[in-house]
Amino acid sequence: MRILLYFVFASTLFFSQTIKSQGLLAGEIDWDCIPAGNSNAGKYIFSLKVYQACYNDSSANPLLDSTQILHSNSPAGNRNLHLLDGYPKDLSPVCHSDTSLPHTGCGIADSISAFNGAYRVYVFTDTFALQGTPSAYGWTFFWNGGKRNRSTNLVDSLNPCMRLRSIMYPYGTQNQYPCFDNSPDMAERPVITTCNGYPFMYYPLATDKELDSLYFEWEVLKDSSNSNVSFTTNHTYLNPLPDTSDNPNNVPAALQPFSGELRLTSYSEGGFFANQKISAYKCGIKVAEIYRDMYFQFYDCGTNVSPIMQAPFANGSFVDTLLACHRISLNLVFTDSQQLQSHPQNIRMQAFSSQFGNYIPANGSNPPIFDTTAGCLNPPCASLSAAPSDSLPLHDTLLLSTHFSWQTDCGHLATNAGCGATTNIYDFYFKYWDDYCPVPAYNWGHFRIVLNRVKLPPPVFDSLSINPVNGNAHLHWHPIVDSFGLFDYYLIFSSPNKNGPYSILDTIPNISDSTFLDQGANLSQPRFYFIRTNYDSYFWSEPSDTLHNHINNLKIQKLYNPFVNNNNLMLQVKNIGSADIDSIQFSYRQPDSSILIEKWHGKLKAEQSLKFTFSTKIQATSTAPFQLYARAGLVNDIDTTDNIITESA
Repeated sequence: MRILLYFVFASTLFFSQTIKSQGLLAGEIDWDCIPAGNSNAGKYIFSLKVYQACYNDSSANPLLDSTQILHSNSPAGNRNLHLLDGYPKDLSPVCHSDTSLPHTGCGIADSISAFNGAYRVYVFTDTFALQGTPSAYGWTFFWNGGKRNRSTNLVDSLNPCMRLRSIMYPYGTQNQYPCFDNSPDMAERPVITTCNGYPFMYYPLATDKELDSLYFEWEVLKDSSNSNVSFTTNHTYLNPLPDTSDNPNNVPAALQPFSGELRLTSYSEGGFFANQKISAYKCGIKVAEIYRDMYFQFYDCGTNVSPIMQAPFANGSFVDTLLACHRISLNLVFTDSQQLQSHPQNIRMQAFSSQFGNYIPANGSNPPIFDTTAGCLNPPCASLSAAPSDSLPLHDTLLLSTHFSWQTDCGHLATNAGCGATTNIYDFYFKYWDDYCPVPAYNWGHFRIVLNRVKLPPPVFDSLSINPVNGNAHLHWHPIVDSFGLFDYYLIFSSPNKNGPYSILDTIPNISDSTFLDQGANLSQPRFYFIRTNYDSYFWSEPSDTLHNHINNLKIQKLYNPFVNNNNLMLQVKNIGSADIDSIQFSYRQPDSSILIEKWHGKLKAEQSLKFTFSTKIQATSTAPFQLYARAGLVNDIDTTDNIITESA
């Protein structure tokens, strides 16, 4: 009953208006460059897209003529644009198939004579060359159309006619023929019809073939005389959408300037015009501005709200940082527990990302998927199983799920982002809606994956043995584990000075090797060693601990019997070397084989002694033997394992 009352009210309101309108809603002008090897290579294809509300009264909004004039101050002058075959197309919302429910559409005979969610799109094009270079002010291309649709936020949307415009700017002194640049492209429609009363997100799904940087901002609406269109008192071109002045429960719109993401919560009904300027920058130089007229229509759908996209990552997050070179697998879930009268609601979903591959239709029992080898910015591509297409969204009742899979590699750490820049950040967008009648509740969501490099560690360099006869140094370490297959070799570094410079003694290509013999060592000369792991062709791990061949820098002078000192382990050590010691690690193995490790930091000069007491009491026993280790670190040491002295009692 609520739905029927709503349409009776709307019909009465709209029929009371006597002003005739063409019902224009939105539109934009953009261009594509025809690449070499194609017919008309080097020329531009200019496109004019116009969105128009469908009224039952054809005299109120007659169809647009099949030829439209594109005005410009470019060398091409004014051009005739021609309607593409198959247009106009009905883009009206599609809701539940139950014919007893109210529906909307351009071909429905009983549609009310005003905008009720039904609308169509026209696409007009022309192909031509542009000779020369634009001035610093650019070449402006514009179209003058008819009257806009009725609205909530404009003073008089019926009288001033619509103007759409775009500007092409110079890129240095480069001639525009042959062409070299495409304007930004927004895959999502600029007409938004949805229910109100819930947090709403919108993504324009903007891309640029040359990977130019894009910037989004609100701009003024223009009429056919190039004058600014006036907004109502509580709205401006910078604040065109519902805010708290319309309803205190509203959350004003927030526009993200680099993605065009729009977030708001509207409890208000009505139609709202807006204009977004999308600027394209090539290596920091502005090359295009697309002024996109948009229209937002919010309907009172009672308690009905959009489906919900569940967070794909732990802790309810839509962003995660993961390691490259491994497979990422996620279950994506969309839910809607509401009912439409006695009908459970159907959920529909589409997916968008520059990292999704080409759509591959279902084949027998195999579901549709996205190609993992082609169609994305940087293969291997991400895939969904099952995957939607532009014309075949996924759909299910109450709960819709699909599986996300992406085999990443190290090349994904530096995907081309344009102008020599790279990125390791990947965004995946989803549009989803229910089948509420007459207008479904829509929403958008997205998750982000940040890829970090897999870093292999150095081996654990645990001992250095010196042959007292010939001075040869025997190095021993614990090999690393490499589950990613990135290992290349170990690098053995050596220097006669603690602070370097260090040179590479040798490389060890076998990951399982754990020893190296330095036959060039000299017992009478100090020699310092550390080890790195070389992986993924040209990356080095952090250095291991540094060991050296002088083993007499620290001595445990005295152990105080802990069993007569209330189980307090106390000892005294002496620096018997020539260099200052800045840290000592004490390790005590207890009778049950558990180990206590404590560290001291400071400066112990040559010939000085230090008394140290463990903060943790030892196990109360007086019969079992124990072992005590002291490791001394020198000033500026990489770590504290230069010397190990063992005492047992």
